[in-house]
Amino acid sequence: MNVLFENYVESLLKNSKIKNLQTKFSREYLLSENTIGLEPDYMFKLNNELIIADAKYKILEKKLKREDVFQVYSYMNYFGCDKAYIFAPKSSNEKNKTYTIEKTNKTITLFYVDIKKDKIINFEKRREDE
Repeated sequence: MNVLFENYVESLLKNSKIKNLQTKFSREYLLSENTIGLEPDYMFKLNNELIIADAKYKILEKKLKREDVFQVYSYMNYFGCDKAYIFAPKSSNEKNKTYTIEKTNKTITLFYVDIKKDKIINFEKRREDE
């Protein structure tokens, strides 16, 4: 189900104003021994700023999971970006929430995707409404 959700989010991003969307990456490694791979689900530019994003097909009601934050934060540092998104399915009335990483200017936004809607949601418009 996770791959299906990743593909759905990819289609939302492709149908928005996102430029230079990348979804397939050559394997990068965090450690020199090639033991910990780095493969974000999405990388794109928004207003000339590099964004890393990851899709998580799990219920994240108003709270990010520790391991998801560490994963995305590793991507942000490795690829040199200050903003990231974690896309999760909307289960009730959750609101998108942006978290600032302490002692940095980096942010991670938990962005809820309503998978029950029939139409494609405009990511850029919803992002502005936050």
